[in-house]
Amino acid sequence: MIAVDTNLLLRLVQADDPVQQARVNALFKTGKLMTAPATVMLELV
Repeated sequence: MIAVDTNLLLRLVQADDPVQQARVNALFKTGKLMTAPATVMLELV
């Protein structure tokens, strides 16, 4: 299981850096099980 942090989710949502966004997209497309702690979700909002 992969623990997702705020930085990964921000790169996915903001798309401010094409290179980092491509890496995050590739990670999410792997289909691996991921989790995001509640604190990460709170930071994102």
